[in-house]
Amino acid sequence: MPVGLNMAGKKNIEGLLPDKVTTAVYAANPGLVQAATAGTAEEQRSAKSRLKRLLLAEFRRQATPGQEYYGHFYSLTKIINKAFT
Repeated sequence: MPVGLNMAGKKNIEGLLPDKVTTAVYAANPGLVQAATAGTAEEQRSAKSRLKRLLLAEFRRQATPGQEYYGHFYSLTKIINKAFT
């Protein structure tokens, strides 16, 4: 079962994050974003891993309960719950 959204660049779990979060992290780390897209295989792997950690940290910092930050997660949770009932 795919976890992200069916949109370019959002087909993984990070795709569920609001644009506010990804924009903040990508704007603050342009070199890391460039390494994730245009580096060697090892540079890409490392940069993507670091970006994931930064995205999680930024999400934790910004997120407040409600649809804006958790809306896509709520939808995913409904699908998972339905599959197990």
